[in-house]
Amino acid sequence: MSQNPDRPAAGGTTLVLLVGVALGAVMGLYLPFVAITLQARGLAPAAVGIVLAISAAVQLIAAPAWGQAADLRLGRARALSVVCLGAGVAVACMIVAPAAWIVGGLVIVTASFTTAFNALSDAITVNLRPDPRAYVRIRIWLSVAYAATSFAGGIAYAATDLTLALVLFGSGCFAVALLATRLPDRALAPRSEEHTSELQSRLHL
Repeated sequence: MSQNPDRPAAGGTTLVLLVGVALGAVMGLYLPFVAITLQARGLAPAAVGIVLAISAAVQLIAAPAWGQAADLRLGRARALSVVCLGAGVAVACMIVAPAAWIVGGLVIVTASFTTAFNALSDAITVNLRPDPRAYVRIRIWLSVAYAATSFAGGIAYAATDLTLALVLFGSGCFAVALLATRLPDRALAPRSEEHTSELQSRLHL
């Protein structure tokens, strides 16, 4: 019997929890340390500020773009896999980048992918577990994982080198990308002309 595409597969709750925890852990290993990583790679404080400002601007554009791609083209689970893979590749290139300005550019590229992490995780979680209490439990564990790896990462990087942050983050992104390929998902939103016209009319109400 074929599975209803609008119903998540059995056992998906455990997997989405695992992905949420892994995603929180991965973000905690990298995001709090971006500025000092740039400085350690040779960028002046003013240049660090410019890179972070451009990253924020890029995120404003990339976030809705990934949302549309997830809803209409890729699906939420596949989109999460793609952005994790993209972030992992960008950070892997950052490790071997020969110049500080290249590292800065790759940080901006990475930001265009990481901006979708939380939103796609939320979409997958809500689709799988519409019960608000289940959603809250998963989000709590994501936040706990983020805090734990931020704390542990700070200690580890102080004792070693900030390159470790890039290695751990890149490896974690590839692992989450692989896990995300196994996540259940809802069917894509319809893209018929009638549906588009209906959405446009609602937006103009």
